[in-house]
Amino acid sequence: METANLKVELFPKQRAFVESKAKEILLSGAFRAGKTRALCQKVLDHALLPKNFVGLCRKERASLRPTTLKTLIEEILEPLGKQLGAKVFQHHKSESRISILGGGEIYYFGFDEELRLGSLGLGAVGVDEAIEINENEYMMLLGRLSNPADPNPQIFSACNPSAPSHFLYKRFFENNPPGNGRELIITKSEDNFVAWAKYKETAASLTGRHYDRWILGHWIAFEGLVYDSWERGVYVKEREGPFPWTICGVDDGYTNPFAVGVWGLDGDGRMHLRKEVYQTHLLPATKVQILKEMGADLYVVDPSAASLIADMQAAGLNAEPGDNAIQDGVRCVQDLFWTRGDGIPRFTVSAECEAFIREVESYTWAKDKDKPEPVMNHHMDEWRYVTKWLHDNWSPTEPEMMVYPGAAMPR
Repeated sequence: METANLKVELFPKQRAFVESKAKEILLSGAFRAGKTRALCQKVLDHALLPKNFVGLCRKERASLRPTTLKTLIEEILEPLGKQLGAKVFQHHKSESRISILGGGEIYYFGFDEELRLGSLGLGAVGVDEAIEINENEYMMLLGRLSNPADPNPQIFSACNPSAPSHFLYKRFFENNPPGNGRELIITKSEDNFVAWAKYKETAASLTGRHYDRWILGHWIAFEGLVYDSWERGVYVKEREGPFPWTICGVDDGYTNPFAVGVWGLDGDGRMHLRKEVYQTHLLPATKVQILKEMGADLYVVDPSAASLIADMQAAGLNAEPGDNAIQDGVRCVQDLFWTRGDGIPRFTVSAECEAFIREVESYTWAKDKDKPEPVMNHHMDEWRYVTKWLHDNWSPTEPEMMVYPGAAMPR
């Protein structure tokens, strides 16, 4: 495939990552720094080589499809085909494989598919959200770089910053002498100046450690996490349901984000965050329209948003104020952190809900320990409202129904 004249729009840090020839590369970036876009571009660059076999992975395969794979196809491959005026790839979904016409192949996978990983012979591999994997998994990938079709075998990873105890920090920050074959590229949110123009006002609401990690891209520990039992590998999962009931938690905001969590509830009372809304500067009518489109059985809303609740009720939505007793709500959420005998946790979160994941990993106690810090708390608030409502109104051991106007909810 002729690539010399292709228009590839990348920001400087993205381009440095894509063009790096190092054996190991880490793109460590703050929020909205364009990491996944750059990772997918680099995967394609390797896959343009005939007979090359390039890996694309995350910790779980189910998390890969709605995030990284979607970026690869919708933001890289399909625009490339339109630019060239020709078909450039063929997607073999049943085999988790994408053939680049005139080039090599891309194989996408997760580490929950161990039987499919043992015989891989890769020319290169890209790892998205690399903080999810452990050192043994990383080294396994490094050992699979054996395809002779690629003259420059590489493992390249992208991730948000984590704590300095993570093996990637030790490998790329602490144990990385010159000539070691490892390159570290750090980005800040403002490096993606297109997204920054829209996001900088929201970013200004973050302070201290939250600003340092999510906006400046620093690897720092969050001490005193409210939900310190959280683990991405346990709670970030895709679930098909069925979910007989849908409950929306709503935390109102204008300058701060308007945060909505769309929670599916299965017959055993387990919650799954299926979708999120996280936007600023929305007008009341727009908020109500967004909420109507969710089609939820019940909306549990920020109790200080009386006018929004009234607008929702006037629009025929089953909305009621949430309980804003913070400590009681936090305790109800903390009670969700256990897994039943069938291996399914009491709550799970779709990988697409990135704002929720950022918040739960940053939600810390204030110094006096009486309540959490009032930052990165918008999803955390709506989660409290929903969880406290379920705690007060429903027990899975008593599955009789309690009827609300226009909806039937379990009690």
